[in-house]
Amino acid sequence: MQTSPPSNQAAPARSLVAEFCACRDDVLDQWRKRVAVEVDAAASLRNPILVDTLPILYDNIAEALAVSDGRDVATSGTNLANVHGRERARMTEYGPQDLIHELQIFREVLFDVTKRRGLRLRTHDAEIIGHSIEAATRESIVGYSLANKEVSEAFISSLSHDLRNPLHVASASAQLIQLTTSDPKASALAKRVVKKIRETDAMIQTLLDAAVLKGRMKLKLRLAEFEIMLLVEEVCTDIPVSGQRVRVTGEQIKGYWCRMSMKRMLVSAAVVN
Repeated sequence: MQTSPPSNQAAPARSLVAEFCACRDDVLDQWRKRVAVEVDAAASLRNPILVDTLPILYDNIAEALAVSDGRDVATSGTNLANVHGRERARMTEYGPQDLIHELQIFREVLFDVTKRRGLRLRTHDAEIIGHSIEAATRESIVGYSLANKEVSEAFISSLSHDLRNPLHVASASAQLIQLTTSDPKASALAKRVVKKIRETDAMIQTLLDAAVLKGRMKLKLRLAEFEIMLLVEEVCTDIPVSGQRVRVTGEQIKGYWCRMSMKRMLVSAAVVN
């Protein structure tokens, strides 16, 4: 019976991991210096914020290099890179290009330091390191995008709420004028104010609807049948034209339209012209 010789892969792997871990401080120090110079958004960051999750990413790469570890790449089974991207979005002035750039620098510095210190990385080892940093870059961008989306949605929601408060006060005041005035002109103007406030409130609701569509920011069309020329006449009546009269010409066309979207387009065209 033929027996296989005892495996001697574990010892070299342990030696490689130990040498790789010994390079950690040097890699992080060189990376920090380069990022501070090459990434404009990082120049003013304090060390704890700048370094962030990079030491843990380095340690995870070391684990991925170990033969006994089941980790395929450094980001497997962890949300580390996602958290890194979120922190960059929330605590720095980074853009997506800055996030990618700093991780590219991390890769360059890591291979440079390990080469300078004589680590003999096999092709498989280099692939694990490269794939780990590539995966970290992708997941960081996902975290960065999600954090920015959440901030945008929160801002739109807060702004919409703030806009609605004075509108409700204005609407209530205009309705009170309608109830208390005996002047037909004042009553008509108050009625018109109430109508315009309701239209504005509907626009704000449309903005809110877009904000909750998971970042797709698509405006929902609300179709209804009406004469398009009636809407054109309404828009012309609403636009103040000093010393001029507006004459509307055209054919009455009935169809299914989104009133709010069509009105927004007509108002924009009228203002430009």
